[in-house]
Amino acid sequence: MEVQPDTVRQMAAAFTAGTLDVDLFLRGACKVMGERLYCDRVNIWRFEGPPGLRTLRCVVAHPPARAEGPPPELSDAEYGDCFSALTDSGYMVSADVRTDPRLAGWLHSYLEPRHIRSLLSAGFSVNGRTVGMLCCEQTREVHQWLPAEVATARRACTTLSLALTKSGDWERHFPEDMPVTRT
Repeated sequence: MEVQPDTVRQMAAAFTAGTLDVDLFLRGACKVMGERLYCDRVNIWRFEGPPGLRTLRCVVAHPPARAEGPPPELSDAEYGDCFSALTDSGYMVSADVRTDPRLAGWLHSYLEPRHIRSLLSAGFSVNGRTVGMLCCEQTREVHQWLPAEVATARRACTTLSLALTKSGDWERHFPEDMPVTRT
C-alpha cells in the first residue's frame, strides 16, 4: 500500500482508524515533513531504556541511508546533554552543527560522516514521557531554521504523540525493537 494522504494529520487519522499501519504512517510523516521543510533527510528515532541509560535508535529514515550506512544507536552516556535539551524544551535547533557547542560530541562520530550541516529535532511523547523524536537534516548548506519551520515540526510531533496515544497500545505500535525502515 502506498502512502496517499498528504498531511501528517490525515495519516494520523487513518492510523488511529486502523486503515494505515504504523510503518506507513511513520514513513509518510517523514516524507511529508521532508517536502514541507525542504529537508535533505528526515528520520524518526525511538528512545529506549530509562533516563540516564537511554539509547536513541533510528526507526525510519527518509530517504534511505546511502554510503554512510544506517544511523547508529546513540547513547545517553555520549549524547545525554542533547537528549536532555530535547526532552526539556521539546525541540533542538542548530543552524550550523559545526559551531554549535551542544553538538560537539556528535560532530566527528555522527554529523560529519553524514554530511549534516543543519539540524532541527522535535520530540514526541506519550503520557508525558518523551518516546521519540523527528529529526530534519540539511546536508548541503547551513540553514537558518525559521520559527514557522520549528512550529511545523513541533505540530507534526504533537500529531504523532496524539496518534500513538489514541492507538491505545502505543508500545505495540512503536516497540523498542521496531526494525529500521528505509523509505
